[in-house]
Amino acid sequence: MAPQQQRPTLLEQWRDRERPRQASQVSLSREQIVQATLELVRRDGARNLSIRKLAAQLGSGAASIYWHVQNKDELVALAFDEVLVAVDLPEPSGDWRADCHEICQRIREVMLEFGDLFDLAAGMPNVGPGSLRFTDRILGVLRTSGFPDDVVVHAHNVLLDTVIGTVMLERSFQHIYEREDVDVPDLQRQYAEFFHALPEDTYPHLVAVRDQLIAGAGSDKVSLRFESGVKVLLDGLERLRP
Repeated sequence: MAPQQQRPTLLEQWRDRERPRQASQVSLSREQIVQATLELVRRDGARNLSIRKLAAQLGSGAASIYWHVQNKDELVALAFDEVLVAVDLPEPSGDWRADCHEICQRIREVMLEFGDLFDLAAGMPNVGPGSLRFTDRILGVLRTSGFPDDVVVHAHNVLLDTVIGTVMLERSFQHIYEREDVDVPDLQRQYAEFFHALPEDTYPHLVAVRDQLIAGAGSDKVSLRFESGVKVLLDGLERLRP
């Protein structure tokens, strides 16, 4: 019996993406599968994605899909990286602060548009060409601006952590505010009443800034967390620049 052809792993697929590919007996290409996945995500949402629905979308059997991906997790990871590949990254301007902010803003926009897809992809190795492209651009902006390499790596990590964290919080607020059974003004009123009722002797510092906390929780203020978070990090990095 002839040996069974081995399905490439997710890391191998990303590594081999740019290599010339020979004709295969597999009826569907990875590119076709990924594009069809994104069509389904845009139409039905990432959480409703399934191999069965994808096979129906492509007019094929599930076996052709499983040759390329082991499960839905790998499919989601490939699809989200394809989203990152399509993002138009600006060329470096020479202003490292403006460039870092712009890159972070592009990541934020993608996460807000494809948030559910990102949530599902978060548990997979994130080393596809789309992700690597963002990483290389941030590292390049910082390295060519004179930052030491150890600072560059830490800055990259913290910038991404800040963007991801603030966007996840922003999306959680959006989900709450968009629910049909939620009266947003009444919810904000209850939020304010709760904080104003906190005992000062138990929470002295929280009570001291509660008005600012309440003001920052408005549906029109959540995105400011992103702007202020990135600014604080860039201000701190400025002090580390030789």
